Formats: sequence, structure tokens, C-alpha cells
Amino acid sequence: MTKIAPVFLIVDKEEQPENVINNFSAYFHKKNQSIHCLQVHTAAECLKMMMTHKNIGVVVVDENLPDLSGLTLVTLLKRMKPEVEIIFTTACHDPQKEIDARLVGILYYGVKPVDWPLL
Repeated sequence: MTKIAPVFLIVDKEEQPENVINNFSAYFHKKNQSIHCLQVHTAAECLKMMMTHKNIGVVVVDENLPDLSGLTLVTLLKRMKPEVEIIFTTACHDPQKEIDARLVGILYYGVKPVDWPLL
């Protein structure tokens, strides 16, 4: 039986979030596992991707997106697909925003640069 690689969707306004992709890839490579990473830049693209790629298991959402707040996107994602795991990233810690994100059901709240091995 072939093991299917987990699919991560990265939602970040930055054009090239290579650090996130490289850190994920390096971490899973050390564990002799492979992953597949997709990337979009807006909440609208994320929602569309979630509709067309049913195998996405983890979504990394940046707080600051051009079309919606990251927290609003997280809320929509959890309504759409409650089982999806969400990692919420931000440039600066906001205790109230962290509480709000955890109440919606995120897996991890990380301040950039995120310590991926800690996950």
C-alpha cells in the first residue's frame, strides 16, 4: 500500500515563502517522509484551492493577507473543513488575537520566524 504524502497549503502575501516550504521539506525529509506544498497569496485563492484539492490536511495562514484577515480566513476554513489543521503565523504577537485564533481551533500560533522543528 502506497502512503500518500501530506499536502500543506501555505497562504502568505509574500511572493516567495521559500523559508516555510524549505523548513517543512527539511523537517519531513529528516523523518524519511515526503510532503507536497502548495502556495497561494490571498484568502480567495485559498478558499478556491480548498474546494478543488480535497486532500489538503494542513493550512499555514499568515495573519496579514491582502483581501481578508488571517483570523477571518481561519474561521471560514474551519467552517468549510473542520478537520483541517491550521498553523497561524504572524509578524508580532498579539495575545488577544492568539486567544481568538485558538478559540476558532488552530493547531499552532507562531510568531515569525516560526520554529518549525518545535511543531
